[in-house]
Amino acid sequence: MAELTYEERKHLRRAAEDARDACNRHYGPFVDVVAHPLRILALLDMADRAAQQSDRQAAIAKEVDHA
Repeated sequence: MAELTYEERKHLRRAAEDARDACNRHYGPFVDVVAHPLRILALLDMADRAAQQSDRQAAIAKEVDHA
């Protein structure tokens, strides 16, 4: 997974906020559970951590291969 730049994260955050604001008020529970910007940001943070761990594992494997 490619790492997201600050600008890409900012655009995703704004898109999530726009989606939340565009939702019909009658679907508030959906917004709270699925489309809430903080949930989307949490998913992005988890993806970033997973990418960092993959990079770390690749670096360790590379060191082992060279040893």
